[in-house]
Amino acid sequence: MYKTPLPDWVTDGFGRAVYWRFLGNANNTVQNNKRKILTLSKKTWAVGDFWSGSDPENGPLLQTSLMEYLAFGPQAAKLPEFLKGFIPDENGESKSAEQAFDSSGLVTKNILGAWKV
Repeated sequence: MYKTPLPDWVTDGFGRAVYWRFLGNANNTVQNNKRKILTLSKKTWAVGDFWSGSDPENGPLLQTSLMEYLAFGPQAAKLPEFLKGFIPDENGESKSAEQAFDSSGLVTKNILGAWKV
């Protein structure tokens, strides 16, 4: 078993995504957050916007939405490979999110487009 340190945006985003699922789509907070994400999606031009920290106010919503998409969306079967993609290399160097996406066969520009839909 690996003890891979995952980036905070992955673990926090996943935790909030599961919480949203627990609350359900009929929950007012979930509905308000998803409406806000629809607006934010029009301003999101790169997958890196999710974890760059360039928008500290809306970053958690974007991260939650992306992790919900990755965990429960049409590419959910690739989530384990995405998470494994963060395993440090043989020199102990941490891998970037882009490397994790690449190692799982997820193409970041395709993920962004599909997430926006």
